Order: sequence, then structure tokens, then C-alpha cells
Amino acid sequence: MLTGNRPGAIGFTAVVATGNRAKIDLLRSEFDAVLAVPVTFEGRDPGTAEDRAEVGYLSAVRAKAGAVAAQLPGSVVVAHDSGFEFACLGGGPGPLTARYLSEHGFGALAARLVPDSDVRVVHALAVAWNGVVRTFQHADERRVVADPMARPGSGSLPVAALTRGPRAALRRCAAEAAALWRPARSEAEEGSEGWV
Repeated sequence: MLTGNRPGAIGFTAVVATGNRAKIDLLRSEFDAVLAVPVTFEGRDPGTAEDRAEVGYLSAVRAKAGAVAAQLPGSVVVAHDSGFEFACLGGGPGPLTARYLSEHGFGALAARLVPDSDVRVVHALAVAWNGVVRTFQHADERRVVADPMARPGSGSLPVAALTRGPRAALRRCAAEAAALWRPARSEAEEGSEGWV
């Protein structure tokens, strides 16, 4: 089996711009569902890259992917960001969901939610490789659960426990990213692999 640090190889390693093991596992499961080649996912903390970026999903993933790619030239780097835009909170906290949770806590957010109100769950993904960063963004239209205070948050997206409805946005981002990679057809063609 051929391996390498590039998409299209018979197997390759992707570096996820996070130190969050649950997020690495989440991305592994999404990419495993859409990639035709085996991928090993390793984490690498992007430091404060997101804090220095303009507020927004795509700017956050670009910053995280770019920071890790600069440390690991030639590696495939994947970055993910998500946010919950609650209609009952005027669309907030949106791209600041993680910051809101770290400052106020999960319980404070759950206490402010109106049962059965609309929520837009946005997922953004960036893939950096060989100096090129591609971004993808999709959203799921969901609803707040009937009793938000009864739902404990856990995993890589704890706020997801407060919502119900479709969960396809991240898979769509992963599928679009995977579609950019052409699998190697022979060793002679390996050097020509890249984005399509």
C-alpha cells in the first residue's frame, strides 16, 4: 500500500487543526463516509490563530488551517468551525458559540433558549495543502428541543444536544472537500496528483 502526506495517495495522513480529540473523531467519521481511500487523522493545536482572525466561520477555518499548514509544509491540514444561530437570541451566538460557552457556560445558554424555536447550525471546513486553502460552508435548519435545560452537553459539539432536526451540513462539507482529491491511478502518475 502506498502512503504519503497528500490527498489522492492510496492512504494519507491529514492533520486536523485542533487539540480537541472529540473533534478529530467527528471529522474522521465524516471523511471516512465520503473518502475512497483510508486517511489517518492527527491533531495539531492551531494556537491563537482563530482569535486573531476576523469573526466568521470561513475566516476562522482559514486561520486555523493556515497556522498549522505553516508549521507542517506539504501536509494536508483540515480545520473545522461551527456555530449555532438561535432565532430566539437574534441569530447569536453564531460564530462566537465557542467563546460564549467558555465565558458563560452551557447552562447559561440553555436557560436562554425558547423551546421549539428555529436554530441554524453552520459548519465550515477548510482544507490546506501545498499553499492552497479551500473552504466549504453549509448549514442545517434545526429546532430547539422541548426542554433545553434537561439536555446535558457533551462531545465535540455539546450545543447539538439542544437541537433536533437534520444533521447533514458537515457531511456535505466533507464530501465537497473529498471531491477535490483525485485518487492515484498508478505510481507513475503520483507526482501529478493535486486539486481538481
